[in-house]
Amino acid sequence: MRAAQRLSDEYYNRENRMELRRDLKAFEQARKHALPNLKGEVTLAETHTVARPILFLCAP
Repeated sequence: MRAAQRLSDEYYNRENRMELRRDLKAFEQARKHALPNLKGEVTLAETHTVARPILFLCAP
């Protein structure tokens, strides 16, 4: 069994916000190796900044 390859990494930047770093070239190389007959082009989805979730506890 082959180990999975990471396609993105999440980091906290200096503004304490999460930053997603994606490597499309590495993904394309892995895809071509694993699925050589798969035709088409892979594109990255758009990302959006969202508000920090509010945590709460619900108990009886």
